[in-house]
Formats: sequence, C-alpha cells, structure tokens
Amino acid sequence: MIRELSPAALPEWEHFSALPDLEKSRLGPASPWLEAGQVQTFSLEEGGRSLARVSAMVNPRLQDQEVPTGLLGCFSFPDEAFDKHQEGLRELMSCATAWLRGRQMARVRAPMNFTTWYSYRAETASSDYPRFPGEDVLDERYAKFLAQTMKPIGT
Repeated sequence: MIRELSPAALPEWEHFSALPDLEKSRLGPASPWLEAGQVQTFSLEEGGRSLARVSAMVNPRLQDQEVPTGLLGCFSFPDEAFDKHQEGLRELMSCATAWLRGRQMARVRAPMNFTTWYSYRAETASSDYPRFPGEDVLDERYAKFLAQTMKPIGT
C-alpha cells in the first residue's frame, strides 16, 4: 500500500519519529522550504511497516526553465525493499511522479533533495573522479533502480 503524506500529516505518521532529525525538519510542517516550495512524501507500507519512502518536490526556483521541472528525493529504500518489493518500489515512484504531473511538472530530476545545496546525484558507473566535499555516496542499487525507472539525461 502506498501512503501519501502531506507535511502537515507527517508528524502524525507512526514512522515519523524514526526519521533523521534533519529530514523531520525539512519534510515536516515547520519546514522553511514550504514558504516557497511544495513537498509530498510517499511511503510504501506493508503490515504496519514503512518499507520505503520518497518525497516529491516542486522548487519554484527551477520553474524559469523551458520545461517545468519537479524533483524526487529523500529516498529511503532499505535492503528488504530492494530484495523483495521491486513492484512496490515502482508503484511508489509512479505515485510520486503522478503527484508532480498533477502540478504541471513535465520533467523530473532525481535524486535531488530540494536543491543542489543538499544531497543530489547518483553515479550509474564508478569513476576515478574525486567526490565533491560533503557529497553522499548512494548505494549503487539506487542508481540502477533510477536508471530502470527513469530516463538518465546527464553524466
């Protein structure tokens, strides 16, 4: 089952307390992001457990581009989700992209947590290039999954 959680509903979600503090502050109702942007969190749930999570975001600063662009980020796909729930993960991504389409976003960039000031990008192949300071190293399964569910457009 996919549960859709608005920022206002997020603190009432039974799994909210397990989120890292930084994500609580960025995704919850007191987020400064909400002064200008929009965010909606989606959770793949089974048997009262959250198996995976993604947030869809509309950053108004990106809307000066030719194509209205939405973002997917704040991914949480634990091992069990990758190992046993591939169809559920695809449904989760489909719900998040549908939310963006409902806000007239014609292109999706992922992974990007709100802006390039925070975590973004996923390597689809290893390289010898040094990472940017503070850059997250994503599990390679994220990149493979994104490449299967979305059309890569950059290197």
